[in-house]
Amino acid sequence: MCVLITTGAMNPCHKGHVRMMQLAKDAVEAHGYTCIGGVLSPSHDKYVQPKCDRLNTSFENGDSRNKIADLMINDLDQELKKWLSVGLWETDLHHPNWQDFPVVFREL
Repeated sequence: MCVLITTGAMNPCHKGHVRMMQLAKDAVEAHGYTCIGGVLSPSHDKYVQPKCDRLNTSFENGDSRNKIADLMINDLDQELKKWLSVGLWETDLHHPNWQDFPVVFREL
């Protein structure tokens, strides 16, 4: 069994993020694993905002990015909604800085 997790700015989350997770699920299941869940985890503001500033792009705060990701998933067909969710831990602003993937992985 496995759970798929992806992190990233998701500024904003879009259908490509969802498609990537579906393709990953299909790939691991083609290799004999059972995918029991998937998590889209938008990254912490302290990671995303400097990146947006550097690239001169708009910035949505973590709460907004979580809501957009949740709306994206809620707009999916029932089969996808059974296994895909939004991870809120990484955007929790109680963390002083963004957390690297191994930490996020352990927490989720």
